[in-house]
Amino acid sequence: MNSDTEISIQPITNTAPLGIANAYRLGPEGTTFSVPVTLSFNYLDEDINSFPEELLWIVTQKSDAGYWLPQT
Repeated sequence: MNSDTEISIQPITNTAPLGIANAYRLGPEGTTFSVPVTLSFNYLDEDINSFPEELLWIVTQKSDAGYWLPQT
């Protein structure tokens, strides 16, 4: 059965290797959706101009893990 779920967005410290800009924890962790969803990210050119494009990744971290995983 599908039901409404409240989604949370919590600012966290960005500890990702070469991490730039803000980091957030989305919850509840492990939530799946019955239809695809889209996340949009905004950034300033000056935040990313000094990084090669191949190093600009979106990464995730499980709340109980200390490592970051790139999203493809």
